[in-house]
Amino acid sequence: MTNEKKKLIWRQRAASRGAVVPRYFEVSVRNVNIVCGRCGFPFSRNLIPNVNEPTFVCPAQQCRCRNWIPVTYKRGTYNRAGEG
Repeated sequence: MTNEKKKLIWRQRAASRGAVVPRYFEVSVRNVNIVCGRCGFPFSRNLIPNVNEPTFVCPAQQCRCRNWIPVTYKRGTYNRAGEG
């Protein structure tokens, strides 16, 4: 699957949840660093075990956009959605 096709699928899945795909996100074991897909505001949130494909609200007062993170929780680790 090409990168563009994956981005399109992610955008469609995010839209079905009333959210956007962040401009950038970095997942570690316990938290995720996000750059909002609408306003570009950087923020960080804790991940909750056993919650797949979480959404996080941008803390910027003028934005408050929901950002969808395409990761799934599996056996103590997180994987990008559709990759295992």
